[in-house]
Parts: sequence; structure tokens; C-alpha cells
Amino acid sequence: MIDLNEWLCYNIPPGPVFIPLHVIVNITKGTMMLYLFALMCYFDNFSTGAWIYLSLHGNYGFIWYLKDKTFPNPGFVREATFISGVFTPMIILVPYYYIGYWMMSGTEDYQRNPSMERCFIAI
Repeated sequence: MIDLNEWLCYNIPPGPVFIPLHVIVNITKGTMMLYLFALMCYFDNFSTGAWIYLSLHGNYGFIWYLKDKTFPNPGFVREATFISGVFTPMIILVPYYYIGYWMMSGTEDYQRNPSMERCFIAI
């Protein structure tokens, strides 16, 4: 399993290694706040649920970036091939963006205004 992980994250041919994996992860997670706010504006969704989702996931991306700069993970500092650099976010990190899209584009009341219990659990 370790060999498969090594191959998927760093060595899918073709191409030389050129970009550290942590840069890809930081860009994906660090832009989440901008992405979610853009979706809020696009769908005109400024509900309580949207603001909670934005604050939780936006802050998570910011904290992730700070963690990476303060305590870098040696596994993520390694460079990956071009295909690995594209494959990793497409399979693992892009679904993270879809959940935000689903939340912000929702027209159902339970998507826009979660119950107080759901807000409590989320925070």
C-alpha cells in the first residue's frame, strides 16, 4: 500500500519531478475561502448556513497554510511529477470543493438554514 501511495502522490509518469506536493495542497485548501465567498455571491446565498460553512472551511484553509509554514510535513515537501501534481488534487481535493458548491447552490431550506443543533455540532 505504501508503494501505491508513493507512486500516486509523487511518481506517475511521464515527466520529471518539478513541484512540491505541499504547494498543490496549500493552493487547494488556501483558496477555499475565496471560492466559497464567490459561490455565495454567485448564488446570492448569504444564509446562516453559508456563513458558518465559509467561516469553518475558510479558517481551516488559513490554519492549514500556517501549519505548513510553521511545521512543514517532510512527506509533502517532496516534489512530484506533473501528472501526480494534477492527479492528487483531482481525486482527493476537488471533491472537497464540490461539497461547498452543493452547500452554496442549495435551494432547500435545510441547506441554507441548518438547525441550531447542526450549527452547534459544526462549531
